[in-house]
This record gives sequence, C-alpha cells and structure tokens, in this order.
Amino acid sequence: MRIAIIGAKGIVGRALVEYFDRLGHQVIPVERNSEMTLEKAASLADITFIVTLPIEEVAFLATRAARVMRPGSLLMHGTSIERPVTGEIDMSHVLARKITFCHLHFHFRPEIPLMRTLFGQHITISMQGADATKWRSWILEQLGPSQPVIDDLEPGEHDQITSLSQVVHMVVALLVAKIWGVFPQPVVRRAMDIGGPPCRLLIRSVLRVGTGARVTESILLNHPLTLKILDAMLAALQGIRSVVLARQAGVLIDQLLG
Repeated sequence: MRIAIIGAKGIVGRALVEYFDRLGHQVIPVERNSEMTLEKAASLADITFIVTLPIEEVAFLATRAARVMRPGSLLMHGTSIERPVTGEIDMSHVLARKITFCHLHFHFRPEIPLMRTLFGQHITISMQGADATKWRSWILEQLGPSQPVIDDLEPGEHDQITSLSQVVHMVVALLVAKIWGVFPQPVVRRAMDIGGPPCRLLIRSVLRVGTGARVTESILLNHPLTLKILDAMLAALQGIRSVVLARQAGVLIDQLLG
C-alpha cells in the first residue's frame, strides 16, 4: 500500500512512518514546507493519514486531501478529537467521492518503535463509507499482531468518551497546578514527599499533562465538550462549597457512593 503520513515529523507521525515502512508499505511522508505537498501525496496514496497539530487544522487538511484522493481510497485522521469545534470535516463531500473515512485514535501516545506500545493499548476506530468493512479489516491486519485493544465506536461517540477520559483529568491537573501555586514551594515539595498513593497518582497526572502542555492546550481549546465539562465542574465545586459551609453530614458520602 502507498500510505501518505501528514505530520510525518511529529511524535505520532514518526512512529507511523517507521511502523508502516517496516511492514513493507510505500510511505510518503509529508511535513510543512516539504517538497512533497499534501495534494501530491494524497493523489498518489491509497491511504492518507493525518496526524498533525494544531488540531484546528485537521478539517482544512482533510478537505484538501479529499479533493484529490481517488475513489476507493482511505482517509484517516488520528487526533484526540474527532470533531473539533473550529471546523468539521465535510463528510458529505468525502463520501460522495467514494472515499472511506476513519477516525483512529491511540489512547496512549505511541512511541518508536510503535510495536512496543501497541500491546494492550486501546485504539478507538469509527468508520464511514461503502468500503468501511474492507478498510477496517486492513487496519486490524496491520495492528492486530501487536495485540492492541480495538474499540469500535459510532461516529461522534469518541468525543463523548474522551470528555471523561481526557478533558476531565486535564482540567483537574490544571486546577491542581494552580492550587500548588498558592502555597510556598517548600510546602508543596514536602507534601509531595509525604503524601500517600492518591497524592502520588495526582502528581503523576499533573506532570504527565504538563509534559504534553501543547497537546493539552490544543485539546481543551478544540474539544466540543470542554465547556460542558467546565460548567459541570463549576456547579460541582459550588455544591461542595455549600455543603461544607452548612456542615451537612452525609451529603458528600452519598455523592461519593452514588
């Protein structure tokens, strides 16, 4: 297969280039300002896989690729968000050209070599198009030997899931980092040293989000449910504050056990 990787020098892109090359496919890497343009690569490829940042550019890049892709080919995008708020992929245009569309998301950032991080990794896939069954089988054939966990989703379902699996913990990490800033650094460091497993897990979450700060910001600015999660958190915090002020015994227990 001829596979165009759009965003070939990024973390995910580099892993995919190496992986598909190792499997014997003809990989066409595309990056900003490279001689190989997106349109040229997409017109040559059987598969065009978009794994680039910023997320808000995905719909624009997918539209450009779809204009030149051949009928029967596969258009994929692998960002954390299926339908960014800044623009949706024109699916009617993609499907009218008899192109199959797939959103494929690695739920833990793949490393090089990709095979090392595929085992047990959750990968969500949603497919649309007349050749969806054929292309899904091809994807499983490529990834299956490394035994990831493939989760088939309906179009649009992915963003509901990641609002809980990604957005919530990213916002919590930002809140914790802000709260740490209120206390003197020696107190924060001492608390980290003394704190038990729940504290350590929270620290790990904050540090992980911080090391991927650019991705975190892009997800929170573009996820269609970020504001819904923030509103729910604000309401929850206000509710907890009211309970604490009134010293209402049992209410917080009911919420935790509910």
